[in-house]
Amino acid sequence: MGILQELIIIFTLAVSVVYVCNRLNIPSIIGFLITGVVAGSGLLGVSSNPDDVHILSEVGIILLLFTIGLEFSIKNLMQIGRTVLLGGTLQVLLTIAVITGYLFSIKGLNQSLFYGFLIALSSTAIVMKIYQEKLELDTPHGRVVLAILIFQDIIVVPMMLITPVLAGIEGGSDNTLLFLGLKSVGLIAFVFAMLKWIAPWIFYQLASTRSRELFILGSVVTCFAVAGLTYYIGLSLELGAFLAGLIISETEYSYETMGNIIPFRDVFASIFFISIGMLIDIRFMLASWQVVLGGGLVIILVKFIIAIISVLLLGFSLRTSILVGFALSQIGEFSFILSKVGYDYRIIDSLEYQTILSMSIVTMVLSSFILNYSTPIINKLMKTTLLDWMDKKTYSMSSIAKEPEDVALDDHLIIIGYGINGRNVSRSARIAGIPYLIIETNPETVIKELAKGEKIIYGDASNEEVLKHASIHSARVLVTTVPDAPSARRVIATARKLNPDVYIIARTRFVKEVNDLFALGATEVIPEEFETSVEIFTRLLKKFNVPENDINSLVNIVRSDGYQMFRTASFESITPADQRNLIKGLEMVSCRVETGSTADGRSMLELAIRKKYGVTVLAIYKGGDVIHNPDGDAVLNADDVVMLVGMPAQVSNVYEIFKSPLLIG
Repeated sequence: MGILQELIIIFTLAVSVVYVCNRLNIPSIIGFLITGVVAGSGLLGVSSNPDDVHILSEVGIILLLFTIGLEFSIKNLMQIGRTVLLGGTLQVLLTIAVITGYLFSIKGLNQSLFYGFLIALSSTAIVMKIYQEKLELDTPHGRVVLAILIFQDIIVVPMMLITPVLAGIEGGSDNTLLFLGLKSVGLIAFVFAMLKWIAPWIFYQLASTRSRELFILGSVVTCFAVAGLTYYIGLSLELGAFLAGLIISETEYSYETMGNIIPFRDVFASIFFISIGMLIDIRFMLASWQVVLGGGLVIILVKFIIAIISVLLLGFSLRTSILVGFALSQIGEFSFILSKVGYDYRIIDSLEYQTILSMSIVTMVLSSFILNYSTPIINKLMKTTLLDWMDKKTYSMSSIAKEPEDVALDDHLIIIGYGINGRNVSRSARIAGIPYLIIETNPETVIKELAKGEKIIYGDASNEEVLKHASIHSARVLVTTVPDAPSARRVIATARKLNPDVYIIARTRFVKEVNDLFALGATEVIPEEFETSVEIFTRLLKKFNVPENDINSLVNIVRSDGYQMFRTASFESITPADQRNLIKGLEMVSCRVETGSTADGRSMLELAIRKKYGVTVLAIYKGGDVIHNPDGDAVLNADDVVMLVGMPAQVSNVYEIFKSPLLIG
């Protein structure tokens, strides 16, 4: 069977499998892996040897790393936050240390280090897809997970660079590190030159042609040229692709490049994951299912515990740390790439390669289901006596938990969350002289704001100890600005339990969540999608000249309905068409008052423009000042500009009072 027929079968199967996965809420990457396993089994007549699609899958790897480079600009890399650097470093190094320590006596240093590399990485594709679908990217744990995954996506490049060294490709020479350093210096110089002079000029020339085809071709050539250069000097294609993306990311053409490349990347990357599935020997998995399943479960447990420890050391709550542990418990897609590199360099043999691939798929499948149900799982776990005690203990031991120093708060405002909404609320409270205290789950934010003198403490507001520390018993109002509904529900329930009289204002994203928050004890709930729709239709109606009082009546009717479906507003109002008929034929003009004219030096009362000519004066421009709706005492002087509205004939008649007598004569 030819390559074309095989690709048709593979992609047809992929569409079917990924469709089923989508309906079952399983990430598409798992669907591609399953497609590869089925295609590689020989059941469909496709060659079990994936070499036929190896070149296409290699293109997928290159484009995948190229787009990662596009997403990480040099400026962003220089501004990577504390969570990315410390959290990512802790998670990766602790995982490598644990795996290396366990395997050292069995596999030796180099091979055990390589296994540490493989297991340290998690799946950005799976986690981000699930978090996007669950709207958890903007939650405390979502931000931490994203930060650590960013670090992993960056660290995979030096891991690939180190892999040949672990394989002893340099022949064990003592100069290996020196050569590696020289190559790195040369690459840095090349990247700097490309960033500073070459790439901006090239892409300006491409963009100036206004040819989309030429721009796409130039982007692809840049990607493969830099990748080929790094391969030529003995480094990896993947590193070159990442650097090519990094180079373009510093130009103003990065977004256009990303938009053009993503469709190609997704197609070729899917081939890569399918080819990985084809590498898996289904007979091996069935014969060794106990080892594969057991090993996969052990890896999930080890990564889960290490992630929790890493995030706790950063100062986050136990709840956030456990949720991060759920998210990072699988082996990631870059481990497939890295394992292939290790196999090519003979760091691992075919049996080990099959084992790690099989275990990786087990961790991906199991962790994706855990992630989908992480919220109910964590809610049940946090109700257990042990974890509740540990949560309070970790909060009380936090170095920033008691900052700022305890003060006697009474009749005050408690603000939950310090995002955009939280900042605006605190700013308003400060201006109004209202005593307030902010509770924030991001320790980095707390440290920064404390240094600025902000009244903020660290903690999870669903924790009773945190709310007690914020004097919830004597608070007048509590405002929760956290974006995710589960967190808001926990905060409201806890606050209402501790203070039955506190006035609770809750923010939520969707109207469908309003009733649940009211049931838990919220006094007022403000759904973002509803308020956005109100603002949109308010501005829309104003554009169509609907009277302001009618607009206000409609808004009041909608809001009084408890944020339910819009009801038909029954009030008499002229339609936009009626209003257009009212102003039909009116002409708006501006006239300059000339020296010596009838209007020069006279007041509006003296001129009686409305009475004599039937024309209305809307405004008077005096130099840089504007007088709207001028009264009778307003005096016109030479060079003033008068804005008038009236019927064309009336406007034509009024011109004469603004003209100089010399011009009239």
